[in-house]
Amino acid sequence: MKKLFLAAALVWGAFFCAMPSSALAASTDIGYVQLNAVFGACPELPNIQKELAALRDKLQQQFETQGADMEEVERAALQQKLTQQLSQRDEELMVPVREKVRKAVADVAKEKGIKTVVEAGAVLFGGVDLTADVVAKVK
Repeated sequence: MKKLFLAAALVWGAFFCAMPSSALAASTDIGYVQLNAVFGACPELPNIQKELAALRDKLQQQFETQGADMEEVERAALQQKLTQQLSQRDEELMVPVREKVRKAVADVAKEKGIKTVVEAGAVLFGGVDLTADVVAKVK
């Protein structure tokens, strides 16, 4: 039994060593990025967060002022309207940042010869961590 196991191990070892280098390189066709770290490194983010916080405070005051004399149904509608305004502004501000991050990821992947890039949380093992290179590109 030991001889059979040893023979099988030798065959697998020989097979692995005989693989062309392109087959070994195929295992690095996948890269991953920690998007939270990349977005956190974007220099635009603090200003966006400040603007959204100021808008949220303004809308909260508007809700308290206008909603004070409203029925519950009207207050709920007003709250929904103001929340939608905040979400819309968030989307407007974040679209260029998301596009910048997407472009940086694509550029780094192309430079490194990576064909597929996924979020780091989706990786169980293997792949190439592109996070540091992408962070450098977005700064």
